[in-house]
Amino acid sequence: DTSYAYMHYKLGMWWKQRPTDLTHEERWKVRGIKILLGLALELCSSYPAYDILRDGNKDRNEGAFLIGLLSRPSCPVRYMVAKGIAIMAARTLTHLNPSASYMPASPYQSGAVKTTLPPRTHLWAALITALTDRRKTAHILEGLLQLVSLEMDVPKYLIQIGDPGKVFEKGEDDILRAKLRTTLFPEYDKL
Repeated sequence: DTSYAYMHYKLGMWWKQRPTDLTHEERWKVRGIKILLGLALELCSSYPAYDILRDGNKDRNEGAFLIGLLSRPSCPVRYMVAKGIAIMAARTLTHLNPSASYMPASPYQSGAVKTTLPPRTHLWAALITALTDRRKTAHILEGLLQLVSLEMDVPKYLIQIGDPGKVFEKGEDDILRAKLRTTLFPEYDKL
């Protein structure tokens, strides 16, 4: 039907098939991963709530986007696995220009050097892989989170998200949501 519906279904399956013999801390991390994946899915352009902003119309590009996602080979995942593309991009920029700052929302250009985010379809294909291959889920989310906040301690952050006893500073969740929206759904502001 839609990319959101497909990924939402996969998230439900991912959650149902989670391991149950985890340590206390690992449980909170898995719950944090589920919450973060759910947040990311709400930033999919075919999320039904956005139809209201389109005067009740569905995303016109959804069909082509979904076909592109499902037919894309797994190569985009290599961008997100390990330390994530943000670290690679930031290290490259810092090495070439120590005063450079990494701005996830826009490309950084210094002379002949230009670094941009991976294409949006690569990010969403990586998220589909995260939903279908549990071995890669944490690594892909690490890459995604470090795209939006390079200095983030991702494992600690995932536990903090998942543990209801831990609280965020006021507005911290809104900042994360805004950064993720800029990365995953840059067209949002045009709705």
